[in-house]
Amino acid sequence: MQHASQPFAELDRARRAVLAIRQANTLDEVDEGWKALLHHLERVWNKALNHYGKSPKWSSWHAPFATARKKDPLLMYLRHARGADEHSVNEITERKTGSVGISAGPSGELFIRNLTTDGNGEIDHFDYEGDAVITINPAKIGLRSVTNKGVLFDVPKKHLSRNIDSSNLLEIAELALTYYEGLLNAAEDFFVAAGERHGREHQ
Repeated sequence: MQHASQPFAELDRARRAVLAIRQANTLDEVDEGWKALLHHLERVWNKALNHYGKSPKWSSWHAPFATARKKDPLLMYLRHARGADEHSVNEITERKTGSVGISAGPSGELFIRNLTTDGNGEIDHFDYEGDAVITINPAKIGLRSVTNKGVLFDVPKKHLSRNIDSSNLLEIAELALTYYEGLLNAAEDFFVAAGERHGREHQ
């Protein structure tokens, strides 16, 4: 069987979507990158099915991956978040406003004389005595539960039996990309002749 160029082309687009999330300067860019990632990862699967599915060995080989897509909390969520984005008008992400917290430090003593912020909520003047600890939580895009085909799917907290930080969209995106990279590489190793792959890598 020949190299699967189309699934890998979609995987490259998924990588670019993750890069867009990582380098985003605005919340809109994060949101767009996340939705693009969902669509390209699903196309990775569909195009892999169309290509490798020509082999009589595909049915038994891909069964564990198909099961994972139906039962693994993260993989299941990705599929249905993409479906909700594609087939409904419901938002699949939410904007979480930023915040600034100010508390006394180890001494326990803090007296604030004057505190002002700009129009974006950033501190532009802070006059105090004592020991101050400032905690800044920037605004971000977060995942939300999605409904697809009438079924509710919660934000995932596990992937491959491990706990994941569902509040970190970039981390979730990287885990998703890593899984589908592994899937395609495993398929290439199994279905494509080793010699052909070796030759391609050295072209």
